[in-house]
Amino acid sequence: MPDASILKAFATLVSVVAGLAVLLMIIKKYAKKGKKIVNQLDLQVISKISLQPKSHLYLIKAGDNTLLIGVTDNNINTLADLTENKEHPVNSVQKSLKTRINPSPDTNNTKELETALSFGSFIKSAFRKNVN
Repeated sequence: MPDASILKAFATLVSVVAGLAVLLMIIKKYAKKGKKIVNQLDLQVISKISLQPKSHLYLIKAGDNTLLIGVTDNNINTLADLTENKEHPVNSVQKSLKTRINPSPDTNNTKELETALSFGSFIKSAFRKNVN
């Protein structure tokens, strides 16, 4: 016949394991409620561009706002708020970039804009900066 102290230790072990199981079920129940709040947020990723392996540009829609954000491993920055533009957000970003590169009033000259945005002009400007 088992000793009374062994039975008492076994009963204590069973009650501790049962208590942990009940605690785990309670935690799971409340964790699911917290996730429902996150799912109710009106967030949508419209577009994602990977710049490097660990840095990306995201175009997101948060409610009525459209935002361009930059994401790295260590940081998240809002780059532009595109809410006031009623046109497609991607087109407004392209127009914004073209205007910054060639701010002349004659924006109808697409050949100059394409040349300014070309990969060749990017490489030339990169080497020009390294030489100086």
